[in-house]
Amino acid sequence: MAETPHLLKNNFIGQGDRIVKHIIDYAQLYFILFLTLIIGAVFLFRYLQGNPVIFGQESYYLLSFFEQFFPVSSKVLRLGLFGLNFIISMVSIVLGYSLTRKLKWDRYLQFFFMGFIVVSPAFMYITSSISHFSLTLCLLLVSLFLVQSQREIVRLGAALPLIAIATFDALSAFIGILTLILFYPYSRKERTFMVLSGGLLVVTIVLWFITTPLTQSIIPYPIKSVSQISSDLGSYSGVSLFLLLLSFLGLLFWDKNYWKVLAILLLVSLTFLFNPTFIIFIAIIVSYLAARGVVMIFDRKWTLEALKGFTLLLIGLGLLFSTLTYTQRLIEVSPTQEEYYALTFIKANTDENAIVFTDPNQAVYVTYFATRTPYVLTSTIQEKEAEYQAITKAGYIGQLFPLLEQNSISIIYITPSMKEHLGSEQGILFLLKNERFKMLYSLDNTEVWLFSSSE
Repeated sequence: MAETPHLLKNNFIGQGDRIVKHIIDYAQLYFILFLTLIIGAVFLFRYLQGNPVIFGQESYYLLSFFEQFFPVSSKVLRLGLFGLNFIISMVSIVLGYSLTRKLKWDRYLQFFFMGFIVVSPAFMYITSSISHFSLTLCLLLVSLFLVQSQREIVRLGAALPLIAIATFDALSAFIGILTLILFYPYSRKERTFMVLSGGLLVVTIVLWFITTPLTQSIIPYPIKSVSQISSDLGSYSGVSLFLLLLSFLGLLFWDKNYWKVLAILLLVSLTFLFNPTFIIFIAIIVSYLAARGVVMIFDRKWTLEALKGFTLLLIGLGLLFSTLTYTQRLIEVSPTQEEYYALTFIKANTDENAIVFTDPNQAVYVTYFATRTPYVLTSTIQEKEAEYQAITKAGYIGQLFPLLEQNSISIIYITPSMKEHLGSEQGILFLLKNERFKMLYSLDNTEVWLFSSSE
């Protein structure tokens, strides 16, 4: 981002508050300790509730992928991948701080910017699960850090992390290239800039066509609701509404480089419409705007110093409450204990070639735990989405049965979220009362049904 003026004035945190200054001086350490405690608490409570400790669709997609190449026990692989993911996230925090220092940001801006990122649901989610975005973010930071060097050969080296990203996520690499171009710290007429910008764009476009971005197989359907933007509106990731409100403060202090920030925000927002996992980039930009707004407001002279301190305390408490609330939601993320039991039942008691109809969000878990083929993955998502809606909303058995038989569906796996969203007075949940359906398993609001393809 653009260099900001120094804002270190005595009136920001009051007269000589040593505790606050100590926290800011050692913020990296405190952020790492904070994340460790939060994630440890999430794992502990998930374990005590009987839920699988590892959660999230991408986590189990990656576990399934790497099991093909590493002949080790599933427990060892889960521990290894999570540990690696966590370490990479911690490295990203250190790199983020190093980059802001390289950009000569004021240390209060550094503190709030990194603090807002750390407590953002998007960052907490990718840190506490297994996500390729941890590696993507870390490599992007390495590239942006290298391009700040005064040595031309080092700046050229900034291309390597972006090329590495492009091999598995070309769209993220493109976002990184745009950021590098917009915030390139030296003359855009120099040879290094031409090579980096032009060469990287060509390589990324080529890789885009010869590789399949990893995220396409993880969440291969477009955004359905604005609720996926914010964790407070129902998403398990996203940005908290409190942080979104704070970001509007940053827009009040416009400078000549804000158009670059907004240009990246626009691009990221467009990519988010096609893939909700890109919310992490929105969270970073929102964190920057919120941090800049908070610093600029509190750096001004206040008539009542006590009111300024009270306002700062309210912001801190608001973020803490938002974080603790989100932590509780992470404990309930799928797969839950009930879902795990149902899926292992399907694995042990159904035909290994059975096609399972369920919520598309459960497809990865069906593949991993039940080792069965979910209906939504028997063809492309675009082809199956219309049929999925037709099956769930079928009003008569004459509409439902041909669809089930046509797609060779024999197992229907009902989750609590399906019951909540579909309702039991019509559609497939109502038609399960027909004699051609047989309940095989039921626990709380989780059910497994067998569909007989003939009378």
